[in-house]
Amino acid sequence: MPAGTPDAAPPAGYLAAIRSREADLTASEAKVAQTVLDHPGEVIRMSITELAERAEVGVATVSRFCQRLGLRGFHELKIEIAHELVPGTVTTTPLVAAGGDYPTWAGSAAGRTIAMIETTMRQFDADAFRQAVDLLVKARRIDFYGLASSGLTAMDAQLRFLTLGKTCNAYVDSHVQAMAAAVLGPEDVAVAISYSGSTKDMVANLSTARKRRARTIAITGAPRSPLAEIADVVLVAGSDETMLVSNLFNKIGQLFVVELLVEGCAREMGQQAHRTSKLISEAVADKIY
Repeated sequence: MPAGTPDAAPPAGYLAAIRSREADLTASEAKVAQTVLDHPGEVIRMSITELAERAEVGVATVSRFCQRLGLRGFHELKIEIAHELVPGTVTTTPLVAAGGDYPTWAGSAAGRTIAMIETTMRQFDADAFRQAVDLLVKARRIDFYGLASSGLTAMDAQLRFLTLGKTCNAYVDSHVQAMAAAVLGPEDVAVAISYSGSTKDMVANLSTARKRRARTIAITGAPRSPLAEIADVVLVAGSDETMLVSNLFNKIGQLFVVELLVEGCAREMGQQAHRTSKLISEAVADKIY
């Protein structure tokens, strides 16, 4: 079979499929294959950028390798490998997977929530945080981008920064994000929120914001990812665990970083933030019993 030709459906097990097709791969694709076969448990925790670096190839090579296996991309490969290594990894949430009664499950969830915040703090970069706060405080307009569950974090961020008096928006549709990014300027800030840091539309839309000379911030669980590569500032909100499908625990890390940013901006803005918060509280006072 000529190198680079897409294959039909693989035999049972993608690791077995990779072994059976090594002879048909290009030299660079073979490097990816060997890395996956040697370190499958690590690969499912990597971003596409990290795998490319480990295999000493380009990101495009990793994508072509996955397509050779009949997959749409690297994320799908990670899901298939995770299923092979630990059946049920993707479809079963950690809470359901835990044994015991309801109090045991609840205790497990509480522990994982605390661990997520602690993990985020271990990766806390004070310099990056100060830079992000400075950009947000000075911004004429702040746009938050998020897709799927990260879109909920974007909407929460918009609400929280509104209480500081900042002009801000939350866009959770990729087409609307592209439209909004196209009209940003040098005084604006775009904040992209993505746990994987590998969502194609998110990367494209943040790139558009950069082309418009807006400053960019990425909140992600993958500090070495396509999204992180193009952001002016990267804030890590992540876990050491394998999370191929977004859930409560990776969202906790995102929300924690957003809260730190709000508190940091409020400190820098001082009385201005206090006055705005008071005005907003008064505006909604008659809407609560």
